[in-house]
Amino acid sequence: MRKIAILILMFMLIFTTSIPAFAYKLAGWKWRDPKSITYSFHSSATNNMRTAANNAANEWIKASTKISMTYDSSGNGKVIIMGANDGPTTVDGYFKPTYEFLSTTYIKGGTIRINTYYSEKYSSTTYQALLGHEQGHVFGLGDEPNESYRCLMIPTTKVRAYYTYIPRSDDINGINAIYQ
Repeated sequence: MRKIAILILMFMLIFTTSIPAFAYKLAGWKWRDPKSITYSFHSSATNNMRTAANNAANEWIKASTKISMTYDSSGNGKVIIMGANDGPTTVDGYFKPTYEFLSTTYIKGGTIRINTYYSEKYSSTTYQALLGHEQGHVFGLGDEPNESYRCLMIPTTKVRAYYTYIPRSDDINGINAIYQ
């Protein structure tokens, strides 16, 4: 009888103990100094894009993560945000990193390219969700395919914007894991 009670207790401990789930995905790159990330706009950036990017960057900063992304008005930001009408492709935006010399881990900048074919039809919060998502890639986060996590890194803009346009705990946990 005692063995059965011990087995039941072990079963309960194993299957009822909560283990934190780490849903975030990592892109595989990071910054040496995540507090020195700057961004500028290419001349192709629309006013809506600029507003959404500035709002998204401010939300990442307010999220109390270990990163910072500030606007460089000189046009020499490490990350350039640009727009182009790429037509009805499968993506409305992407980030292309530029790696440090001889590095496969550390980046020194990159380009966020927004497909204006889609984005210029978005509401301000949907546009901000798109830019916040791409900025998440800038910081080193990958796409989170599980839409139930309701975070910025869900790859589908319309689904993501339904849930959030600001960083959520899963996004913040991912950033904190990268920059321990």
